[in-house]
Amino acid sequence: MLQPTAKQILATNLAVPGHKIGNYLKSLAGVKSLGKAISGSNSGDLDGVFTTYATNATANTADTVAHALGRAPVGYMLVNSQKGGRPFHGGTVVAGYETGAASPSTDISGGSATTFKIAVDSDTVTPTYQSVTLTLTGLNTGAGIAAAMQTAVRALSGIYVAVTVTFTNSVYVITSGTTGSASKVRIAAGATNDVAAALKIGAVNGAVDTDGTTAVISSTSTTISLKCTVASDTLTLLLF
Repeated sequence: MLQPTAKQILATNLAVPGHKIGNYLKSLAGVKSLGKAISGSNSGDLDGVFTTYATNATANTADTVAHALGRAPVGYMLVNSQKGGRPFHGGTVVAGYETGAASPSTDISGGSATTFKIAVDSDTVTPTYQSVTLTLTGLNTGAGIAAAMQTAVRALSGIYVAVTVTFTNSVYVITSGTTGSASKVRIAAGATNDVAAALKIGAVNGAVDTDGTTAVISSTSTTISLKCTVASDTLTLLLF
């Protein structure tokens, strides 16, 4: 009686649906199973779980979605939507900004200090500072100084054209024109005739730098907070 070869045994095993050896060999070969996409079931070979839920009656508002992943999800993928809705996570995306220290000068019109340096966003990496020079005539109010700073910074062009400067709560606030985790503002003293010290801007003068943030997924080991672009939809997601 002829004995089957190892090749024939493997071929037979691979041909049997659900055979453990066959599934194992497929996995080694890079063939991954995503499971059956049934709510509450695991996603085959991946560390994920499917969940199906009904969105609320108001589009773009949060739903607290229960899941059985057993840990906080780090991401999600839309598998099916009955009405074409798309899930997205909330959170606030904010710009980076610098808040000057208390009691800055609000009248520099009669002085000789005119310059400071600024770096925003990608220029903060090294950092690569740009020099800013103010024209002092008439700068005898906090609001006036802030407006002059903004005009001078925006004149640098490029990533500086949308920077804003305000005099808020009696301090100078300089804000990047972009949002997200790469949105940042840094101030340094001018090379000559430094005005940053008088305006209390720059970390060395007591200012506080707050970098921008990106919206993050709000989730726990049992729930995830999501919004949907369509009201009263039914979504199936793969959470991972």
